[in-house]
Amino acid sequence: GARIGAGASIGEWASIGERARIGEGARIGAGARIGAGASIGERASCARDAIACGNLLAFGWSSWILPDLTRWLRYGCESRPIDEWTPEAIASMSLRHVGEDLAPQYVASLTALVALCRALPATTCAGDERDAKGAT
Repeated sequence: GARIGAGASIGEWASIGERARIGEGARIGAGARIGAGASIGERASCARDAIACGNLLAFGWSSWILPDLTRWLRYGCESRPIDEWTPEAIASMSLRHVGEDLAPQYVASLTALVALCRALPATTCAGDERDAKGAT
């Protein structure tokens, strides 16, 4: 079953999947959905729009906002702040992970995914929407 750390709070109507792990002090906002096998780190804050995930080509991806409003993207085994997903980094990762033949397809797809993630709301907890600079 799911494991929930000490001091974690979970909002009304939130749903948590099997084998999910929620770290100590994490805060899950009202209406948030945590999928099966997901892991929410210590002191993370997750709301309805704070996390997005899916599958693209051969790998799963997830994107989330930290309390300091830094957006992160994980694609396959690569995880870094969204600003570090530069065209050069995407090209290098694609060559390293899928080889020269498939790299162009992965570069195009990852470039689109990064654009999508950049467009996601900067929301860290239910009802607390801020712009990318942290203004309220």
